[in-house]
Amino acid sequence: MYLDYFGLSKLPFTISPDPEFLFPSVGHQEALAHLQYSLTGHGGLIALTGEVGAGKTTLCRAFIDALPDNIHLAYIFNPQLSPIELLQTICDELHIEYQSDDSLKQLYQRLNQSILEWYSQGERVICLIDEAQVMSPVVLEQVRLLTNLETNKEKLINLVLVGQPELRDLLAQHQLRQLNQRITARYHLNLLTKQECRDYLAHRVAQAGSPSQLFVQSASDQIWQAAHGIPRLINAVADRALLGAFASSSVQVSVKIARQAIAEVIGQEARSQPISAKSKSWTPADLAQPRWIKPALLMSSVAVGTFSFLLWQAQTESKPLTRVAQSVSSMVSSVAGKRSDENTMPVPSQVGAGDTSSVNQAANLATIPREDGLTASAVSGANPLSLLTRSINLPDVNCGQLIAYNYRCVRLAWSLAELRKLEHPVAVETATGRWQLLANAQQQPVSSAMVLWQPPQGYVSAVRPGDRSDVITWVRQKLDVSWSSKWNTIGPTGQNVRIDNTFYDPILAIAVEEFQKRNRLTPDRTIGPKTILYLQRDDS
Repeated sequence: MYLDYFGLSKLPFTISPDPEFLFPSVGHQEALAHLQYSLTGHGGLIALTGEVGAGKTTLCRAFIDALPDNIHLAYIFNPQLSPIELLQTICDELHIEYQSDDSLKQLYQRLNQSILEWYSQGERVICLIDEAQVMSPVVLEQVRLLTNLETNKEKLINLVLVGQPELRDLLAQHQLRQLNQRITARYHLNLLTKQECRDYLAHRVAQAGSPSQLFVQSASDQIWQAAHGIPRLINAVADRALLGAFASSSVQVSVKIARQAIAEVIGQEARSQPISAKSKSWTPADLAQPRWIKPALLMSSVAVGTFSFLLWQAQTESKPLTRVAQSVSSMVSSVAGKRSDENTMPVPSQVGAGDTSSVNQAANLATIPREDGLTASAVSGANPLSLLTRSINLPDVNCGQLIAYNYRCVRLAWSLAELRKLEHPVAVETATGRWQLLANAQQQPVSSAMVLWQPPQGYVSAVRPGDRSDVITWVRQKLDVSWSSKWNTIGPTGQNVRIDNTFYDPILAIAVEEFQKRNRLTPDRTIGPKTILYLQRDDS
């Protein structure tokens, strides 16, 4: 609902364990390092614990996505199994054939034989068991027996147990002392601190494509307090809060909006100030009236049908999706008896966002908020944008005003090695929370980075298949995808679509998707800042 309004390319606060949104807190980096210890061949048995909703599964997915090609993985996410079912599931995950009536001994032999063959070829095996706190002692004893698969020098299979705090109590039982003694590394993932919650919200918004601070600090603190630092609850409340900000035409989530979201999601009132008993709960239907609006989806079928039509019209006529959203808002507002002026409707700055919706330069300059959320008071140590502008002798301006100088500011969560390949000014945030220019950064982890980016000629905003843009010609050259004037394309209603070198056709879309996959980007075929940054640094 609110993606185009805030200049986002995807929802930033889903509760699904998307590794692209992994927040690099000190605790999460340490936990990931423990998981990566299993790749050394000396890990043996590793235990990772954390509270419900702390981000353990997201860590596991990020670890799995980064596994090298010589690793065979058995990922078990529902370990409520019998001992024989556990071995069968591991064989299934590793694609090891067995007979349905094989005994435990036979399954163990098949597993040992396959692992030995892989070991001789320089390949390793990792078995990662999520939700391990639900395993029975008898199944955990089978896990212990798996650690006996070894050579004289190395373990043949490395096991990782991931679970809630109850797993620690389970492993401490006297009957499991042999298993407990075989754990070579263990780590407990703590919940987010207040400062980490602020950084977490900003990180996920940046990963979703917006450089703006969408949460005022006091609202972030309210969410942290109510969610007790649990990332899953923070996500649920933050998503609701953004919907509330969109519904009330706010460019940021205020304390009031955050409290309302807390009441709706967690079912409790914010401690610092009670919510009025008369306050009504709001839903995604409340989208066109000031504050917690009422009538937006009273005619839901009409609204959805109109939005679908306008979306199709935007795609076929290259209308910016922001205008479509405003058209829907105007339509719903007229039902509510409220006038809406799309030219004065406050829209957050979309300049420098990730792969965001289309919006022209004039609209960007006319609607940017007065503060871009990256002032000196918003960061610890130094203002990253000021550091960057001073480094190239630009005046001290905000992200929205940079467009006048043919620059954009983009927030990235890349490693130092990746950032050093960019031919653009870069500022990085260190583990201490201070910002410095990349040239002064040491070989240490960075939590985030800001880049002063000069887009290629013709780029205004993100381009999707079916759009027209002058930057398409540049993309064709970079990917070596030629355009043929002999091609014909048929539109949704059967009409011929005019094709030229600026049209984003399906052939180019496939090439863009393959490029994104090679570079481990989201393969959404959208040509936005992150994809273009990779194209600009790609020498192939």
